[in-house]
Amino acid sequence: YNTVYYEYPTTPEAATAETELLRWPHASQSVDLPRLELNRAEKLFAARRWADARKAYGIVRSNGAPDAKAVAELRIAQCDFHLARYAAARDGLRVILQRPGTPGVDAGYYWLGTLRGLKSPEYVGAVNRFVAANPTHPRAEAALNDLATHYILADDDKTAAEVFTRQY
Repeated sequence: YNTVYYEYPTTPEAATAETELLRWPHASQSVDLPRLELNRAEKLFAARRWADARKAYGIVRSNGAPDAKAVAELRIAQCDFHLARYAAARDGLRVILQRPGTPGVDAGYYWLGTLRGLKSPEYVGAVNRFVAANPTHPRAEAALNDLATHYILADDDKTAAEVFTRQY
């Protein structure tokens, strides 16, 4: 059951394996359980199974090493974003972005998404600051595309066209 649950988490059999592992908790006791759970969570995240991935990252956050916990916290916020839980994503990302050191471009990009999802008036300024700080990163282009889409949805085609010209 361990192999199916941890190595093939996106298969239908993984749900059965989880049920069996819960019935037989000693069967999943492994020295490398945190690494197995992180790999499982990453596979679920890559498969866009946001709710399942969020649950798996929650286990990693509770039981993993410090570096795995940092990855899990970011991924939980990303899952919340994809599940349209923008306030929860914002709260998780705020903690990550306030930590000393470089939080990473992904955290900043998802922060923009949460602002857009929450219809925050800070969104446009935040995009401009993000693009200025990361002008050559692919996420900057995606942020500009998202901003242009924001203007299109607001029926401001002129401003959207100006944003699109910034991309190229």
